[in-house]
Amino acid sequence: MSGYEDVLVSAIIITYKRPLEILSRAIKSVINQTHRKTEIIVVNDYPEDKESVEKIREMIDSFHDDRISYLVHEKNSGACKARNTGINASKGSFIALLDDDDEWLPRKLELQLEGFTADDVGMVYSPFYNKTDDSDGVVTVRETKSGDLLEELLLDNCIGGSSMTTMRREVFDKCGLFDENLQSSQDYDMWVRIAEKYKVNYVGEPLTRRFLMEDSITKSYEKKKQGFLAFYSKHKHLYDNYPSAYNYIGNRTANKWIEMGHIKDGWELHRLAAKVKPFSKYNFTEPVKGLIKYIFKIRKY
Repeated sequence: MSGYEDVLVSAIIITYKRPLEILSRAIKSVINQTHRKTEIIVVNDYPEDKESVEKIREMIDSFHDDRISYLVHEKNSGACKARNTGINASKGSFIALLDDDDEWLPRKLELQLEGFTADDVGMVYSPFYNKTDDSDGVVTVRETKSGDLLEELLLDNCIGGSSMTTMRREVFDKCGLFDENLQSSQDYDMWVRIAEKYKVNYVGEPLTRRFLMEDSITKSYEKKKQGFLAFYSKHKHLYDNYPSAYNYIGNRTANKWIEMGHIKDGWELHRLAAKVKPFSKYNFTEPVKGLIKYIFKIRKY
């Protein structure tokens, strides 16, 4: 017995232009949780499609589960706004976010709640199955550390997306809600803000299946660029204290941009990263790696 059996968890699912069968899969994965004391809040961020709004309502009603509530924005407002709408409407002591194209394994909430071993633990995370076909997918483990993860997070989003986490409700009171001005890196920004004030624990069992869809924000270069630059600007006060972290993440991001063919942007970011720590090995290895990958891509086609 973990002591959390009677604790209410608010599971928030935001949805946008998602086929009914995929959204239904996400909702079912919450209904089937071994931790039964949940409220399920579905936030539809695509009110412009009136027919879809009603079809989602009918699908939700078909579950005959009074734990599910359905909220519809007046206008399309973005993922962060939708998450914040769900958080503001929630009543649980813990909040778990689920993207509409992902699904949880049955013990996700049960096992992550057991990870809240002290009052100063604000978030618990787990590895996940990166699923791209009919198999169970490849297990992705980004980090296995617990405790103070601020420096690790400044180096990299070692936690992953929101579907892999559970948070105390109070963290949003102390750290703020999701930043609606960011076009990408919204989760990453939230994790850094939480790690500034709380410890973070790791539960070492894959508890989420992540499906990477074609419309994923991770595939949009312009949104990723805006997100990275805004993220760095927002957290510059932290990177000033951890220059090695900025040198690493800046050069690694430059690597990715160059590989994608955005060579001018990549080299400019590399220059800024090198300026922070001129003699770092990453000033040489990361941009070159990106350029080699880019050249091989050109030759392939």
